[in-house]
Amino acid sequence: MRRRALTLLAAVALAPAVTRAQEGARPPIVAPFPEITEGFARTVVGVRAEPAVTDEDAWALVGLRPQDRPTLTAELAQTVLRRALASGTFLEVALSVRPALNGVELVLRGERRWTLGSYELRGISARTYAEVEQELGLRRGAAMTDAEVRSLVSALRDAYVAAGFDEARIESSIRDTARSGERVVVVDIEEGPPQRVNEVRVEGVDGPLARTVAAAVPLRP
Repeated sequence: MRRRALTLLAAVALAPAVTRAQEGARPPIVAPFPEITEGFARTVVGVRAEPAVTDEDAWALVGLRPQDRPTLTAELAQTVLRRALASGTFLEVALSVRPALNGVELVLRGERRWTLGSYELRGISARTYAEVEQELGLRRGAAMTDAEVRSLVSALRDAYVAAGFDEARIESSIRDTARSGERVVVVDIEEGPPQRVNEVRVEGVDGPLARTVAAAVPLRP
């Protein structure tokens, strides 16, 4: 798994460092600006992951314990980012720091990976469920991100248009379950009226040739 080199930028409230899970390559590097080096000597009193996942322990996610009262350093920031990616719950992660009582809070933000527990397709009537399900391409148990769901739904909308449903409207919602890191996807479909062929007309030729061309067109009123 490659991880792009990254930089931890900091002013008064340390701007975020970003890294993305990729294949092959060096571990991330964190290099603070010299003028804010003193900001890394404060105690970490909190860890937060955003968006949050049900029952997730953000401290455990990055391998830290509050009772150890870790001190924020460039090396610790690098370790936190590496562990966040290694957890498999982030596709991309950014680290920022918020001032807090008696120290600082680490904030991890990024595109979260989660497991697709189940999915539901609603509103299908003119087409077959199996056909729409195959075009959508969701798979139970697959590792997903919100962005991937949006991309699949967009592709399904294109498939509906290609099938003659120009007015189709498709929306999706992603819901948490009782299991940590698992979600359910619900897809609501308003198919709208299909486009119908009322007439096939051949212009530019007459007589038998026109009938031959019309017969070769795979459309019928």
